[in-house]
Amino acid sequence: MAPLGSTQSDEFVSVHKIVPSDIPFCTPIFVDAYQETYAEPWSLQTGDARLCELYQAAPDYCFALRVDGTIAGFILARPFSWHDGTRVWIEEVIVKETHRGRGLGALLLRTLFEECRRRSVVGVSLISQRGSLAFKMYKRMGWRSSEWMHLEADLRDLP
Repeated sequence: MAPLGSTQSDEFVSVHKIVPSDIPFCTPIFVDAYQETYAEPWSLQTGDARLCELYQAAPDYCFALRVDGTIAGFILARPFSWHDGTRVWIEEVIVKETHRGRGLGALLLRTLFEECRRRSVVGVSLISQRGSLAFKMYKRMGWRSSEWMHLEADLRDLP
């Protein structure tokens, strides 16, 4: 993908499709974000396994953000079939903490949307923590809340 220009006069920002050699640079960003946001104890090994799994499922829907040549964030998504056509589930949108609040998450999303439109995808979905900075960004971008509610359970708690 072509360079996108600057967010500040001295920074060069670009977005490109992820390649396997990008994953090790995305992993620490993932691990730090999940520790900071959810207090989840991901290791570099488990984080790398998660990102590799998501990338391998749908590499055409995975993009990395570079600021001055260094990976500063990424988006990982995957398509799925639905009654009205192909939709995309966004698994991860993460921007390194030092680069947040400058529209770079929105840039990753818009890049994904462009790819989705090119592939005739009819819609996108994700889960976000209500009240988080990411949730507020999604709402500003025009996302709407769904009637569906995310449920989860630990198998030890189920019959």
